[in-house]
Amino acid sequence: MMRLRRRAAATFVVAVWSVAVQGCYQSLPLETGVAPSAPERVELVLNDQGRAALADRLGPMVGKVDGHVVSATDDRYTIAVARIAMLNGNSATWNGEQVEVLKAYTVGYQVKKLDKVRTFGLALVVSAGAIFVFVGKSLLGGGTDDKEGISDRTEPTR
Repeated sequence: MMRLRRRAAATFVVAVWSVAVQGCYQSLPLETGVAPSAPERVELVLNDQGRAALADRLGPMVGKVDGHVVSATDDRYTIAVARIAMLNGNSATWNGEQVEVLKAYTVGYQVKKLDKVRTFGLALVVSAGAIFVFVGKSLLGGGTDDKEGISDRTEPTR
């Protein structure tokens, strides 16, 4: 029973860490012109021309390309794609494949920054919840040690 509880706690901690690391990004306002520094995490916002030109590589109706800037020149970005977002609200996760995107194909970009305060707060709240679930039950009296009642039921009657 204790081993099962430890395994469940470890699984829960891994799940919380995954959510905390992914979930607390904030997008800064849309920027144009100046290239973000590599390896900044950005979300490129495509225009109509960009959607049409990149449909064969990214898929149809892609509105945003999210990933890390590998390099940026005066006329193009090379981005390691982490996720694409379609205009209909769907999205797809990528594994860091590099794609070149001309700046003429974008409306601009949004820099995505990890919000350390929100991430720490989320991790703290979820960890406190996990502690309450796994430890709180025994603190609140979630069981009995009534061994007499158990032995009385298991003995045959005469």
